[in-house]
Amino acid sequence: MESRADHLEKKLRTYEKRIDYKIDVRSQVMNQISEGAVSTNRSRTKFTIPRQRASRAILSTFGAFLIVIFLSFTAYAATEFLQLRAKDGKILLETMAPWDRNDKVEQLHKLSSPYESQALRSVLPGQHIAYYIKDDTINHLISEVNPDRGLLGFQGNQIEYYTLPTLELEAEKLNSPITHIPSSIAGGYSFNSGGIYLDMPKLYNTDGTPNERYLQIQTALIEEAKADQTDKKLFIETLESEQLRSIYLHYRKGKNIEDYVTVLASFTDGVKQEVQQEAGMTTEKGLVNGKEILYLKYEGDNPHQVIKWIDETSGAYYHIHDTKKSKLSKQDFLKIAEKFVH
Repeated sequence: MESRADHLEKKLRTYEKRIDYKIDVRSQVMNQISEGAVSTNRSRTKFTIPRQRASRAILSTFGAFLIVIFLSFTAYAATEFLQLRAKDGKILLETMAPWDRNDKVEQLHKLSSPYESQALRSVLPGQHIAYYIKDDTINHLISEVNPDRGLLGFQGNQIEYYTLPTLELEAEKLNSPITHIPSSIAGGYSFNSGGIYLDMPKLYNTDGTPNERYLQIQTALIEEAKADQTDKKLFIETLESEQLRSIYLHYRKGKNIEDYVTVLASFTDGVKQEVQQEAGMTTEKGLVNGKEILYLKYEGDNPHQVIKWIDETSGAYYHIHDTKKSKLSKQDFLKIAEKFVH
């Protein structure tokens, strides 16, 4: 079972792969995109567990007016877990031991992946779907891995933008936590693209169990599957998208598609965020612009940096990460975060 924070990070990695692919393959087309053009590029998102649901000014000349960041960091061993708390003491964000990925989870992933891919191909930009797989083995595994969570899978698709004014206008209209977006950030990175992801209808109770709407959809799809006499295995219902769920910004340095920084802001609905403490990962708590943040550094085959925090005012969860190709120092990376922490 994965936490919602882990799910968001997987979603980010999917965004970047698809953005890189689109720009790499269709660079001539992208150069001709006019003001206001919206991409129909697809991005895979799967909501299976109900556990989770930026800058304020365009940058001018970089350097002379750079605001100094006052930071106070404390390093922790990988076996210790950290927490960010609200003013009332409520835990907003914490690191935790990794989820066990047992044989049943691996088997479920192997069996359901082809259907997830098939479902994804049917999703339009800004759309969500619920789907049911007509397979007793898969449904038995779902019930064992996630008891009382229901049998439905979900896929969603962001709407992607390649011009700042258009993205800012849409972000403001949807009450995004990020509305004024910098065209460039520290380290020589420039805005490359961004996306808005709309929310699904509320399908779970506060205790994480499926609500009445969820059960209605599940029952309808199961009945449709039972009545079908063909070899069809995937049954889909389109869900109406509601308010904004998240916004992401993708900054790239030059033409290197592997050298980028991504910023994500996603509404949490007040649900605590969890970060799995992985091997080769060190965690620190610090202050950026007076706000407490988590700084994560990953070593090994995929070294990169991550900064996370919760904005209590907007209720948004923020996540910034670079890549092993970025060559950003820790201080440069913190300067990027300073532009988004308010």
